[in-house]
Amino acid sequence: MKSNMGAAGVLLGLLPTILSLVGPDAAETGLLAQRRPFLASLIALGSPVVSPHRMFMSNDPVEVLLSKKKPGVWSLIDIRNLGSKQKLGILVTEYLLAAAAVADIIHNSWQLGVQTLCSFSTETTYHPLVWALTAVVANLASAVATRLRIAITEYNEHGHRSRTLWREFQLSGATSRVSISIILTRKPESYLAAFVAWFTSTSTIMHVIYGTITFSTVVFISTEDALGVVARYLMSTLVCRIILNFEMSGMRAMVREDDNTGGDNQERAMVDVRPVHMPRSQAVP
Repeated sequence: MKSNMGAAGVLLGLLPTILSLVGPDAAETGLLAQRRPFLASLIALGSPVVSPHRMFMSNDPVEVLLSKKKPGVWSLIDIRNLGSKQKLGILVTEYLLAAAAVADIIHNSWQLGVQTLCSFSTETTYHPLVWALTAVVANLASAVATRLRIAITEYNEHGHRSRTLWREFQLSGATSRVSISIILTRKPESYLAAFVAWFTSTSTIMHVIYGTITFSTVVFISTEDALGVVARYLMSTLVCRIILNFEMSGMRAMVREDDNTGGDNQERAMVDVRPVHMPRSQAVP
């Protein structure tokens, strides 16, 4: 029995590191939060671990958004020609899956804390739940860092600036036969933006350390039960990662160079990446 519980402790101790390999990237979650903040919040809550970066380093959000598509399944997905009912079904499915992942993470963490003990804090039951929910801190910091570094302005098919509520319930990359204009404006570097970016990278690593300490000291759980706990955490994380990759693929499809050779029905998007102090006439298209 001691050997069985020891193997369970090793498996659970590796859980935060395993989840960090499949967890969502904080930079991508921060970008999605600029367009669909509620969905990004569900993804942040449903993913107990954020993919860590090197200390005091962060990804450039413009480079993340403008990166070319890699060959694979995401480059084959095209939902622009789907009907309105099909798009609505995908939209509702995203929210239902993300909400189910959040509920599973909360229940799994609560159940683990109540039915087991952490050897370093035997009188408490909240450490697994606190660890699972504090992952949202890194995602929130990433969203703030993204807002401090770039400004994303999106215009709808009528040429008006789209509102946050409209974007929240609009699938990324789902527009068809309309002209979508997305302007990315780089903001001047500031100490606050650098500090928030450093805080994001540091908090992700500290969160993994806290999770490793918490789960490696769990006792009175068998290896079979530990496998079930790991499977539930992994499934919720994978669901959120798939939703995030799907939305990011759509955002990248919306942001591309304007093609004037097509007809009136061709979807077009204009990208204007420029410093905030540069006149628009001198901006690089």
